Amino acid sequence: MALILKDRVKETTTTTGTGTVTLAGAVTGYQSFSAVGNGNETYYCIAGQGTSEWEVGIGVYTSSGTTLSRATVLASSNSGSLVNFSAGTKDVFCTFPASRALPALQYDLYTSNTNWVCPTGVTKIRVTCIAGGGGGGAYDSSTPQNGGNGGRGGLAVGIYTVNPGTSYAVTVGGGGAGNNSGNGSSGNNSSLGSLCSATGGGGGVDGSAGGADGAEGAGTGGITTNSSVVVGTGGDFAGLTSRGNATSATAPTTWSVSLNRVPGSSGQGGVSGGGSNATGGTSGAILIQYVG
Repeated sequence: MALILKDRVKETTTTTGTGTVTLAGAVTGYQSFSAVGNGNETYYCIAGQGTSEWEVGIGVYTSSGTTLSRATVLASSNSGSLVNFSAGTKDVFCTFPASRALPALQYDLYTSNTNWVCPTGVTKIRVTCIAGGGGGGAYDSSTPQNGGNGGRGGLAVGIYTVNPGTSYAVTVGGGGAGNNSGNGSSGNNSSLGSLCSATGGGGGVDGSAGGADGAEGAGTGGITTNSSVVVGTGGDFAGLTSRGNATSATAPTTWSVSLNRVPGSSGQGGVSGGGSNATGGTSGAILIQYVG
C-alpha cells in the first residue's frame, strides 16, 4: 500500500452515514479514483452539494465495488470526526490537506541593534551571530613596517529554545576603526539576548610595535568557531601576509557572500605608499531562522 496523489481526480457519491463510500464515476473533465491504484491510500475530500457537510482525510481506494474508505479523518465539519452524511449527492475528490503542508522557512537578518519578538508558535530558532571585525593598525615608515590587519569577528551558530511573544535583545557589534597613528580598534561584540554571543576581532598592531595581526574573535553558545568559516572573501584581510589596496569599510546591508566584505570582515593594516590607508573592520550581523 502506498500513499498516492493524483491531479484532477473527482467523482460523486450518494452514500450516507459514516462508512465507506461507493463512487459513482468521474465527473466530466476529471479522472476517476482508479488513477490512484487499487489498494492505495490517498488524501480525499467529501463535500455535500448544497450542504455544509464536509470531510478531509486519508482513505483507501478499492477497485472492486469502486469504493473509498474513510480510514483517517484529518478535518471535518464534525469537529474533526467522521461526518454522518445525509442524503443527497456529494463531491469526492483528491486534495492536499493543509495540515500536511510544510510550514515555510522564515528568517530575520539584523545589521543594527533592535529587539526580536518571537512569533506565535515558534519554539526553536537557528541563530548565526557574527561580531564586528577589528580595525587595521598604522604603517610605520621609520622601520619600515606595515601595520597589522584586524582580526575577524567571532561566530556563534546554534539552535535554541525560545518562548513565543518574548522579546530578545539584538546587539550587533560594529567594526573596529582603523588607526593611522597607532593600534587599530577591536571590533564590538554581537549577541542575541542571553542565548549566544560572539566577541569582536582584535585590532591590528601599529607597525612601530611589530605590526602583528589582531586576534580573531570567538563565539559562545551552541556550535562555535571563529568567523573564518564564513568570512573568506577578498575583502577580508586577517592572516594575510601580502596586503593589497584597502577596500570600503562600509557595513553590508544584505546577507550575501558576493559582497566585497561580508559581516565581521577584518580591517586592513596600513601599508607603504600611503601612510593613511588603514581601514576599519565591518560590522557584524545576526541571522535568525525559524519555521512558521
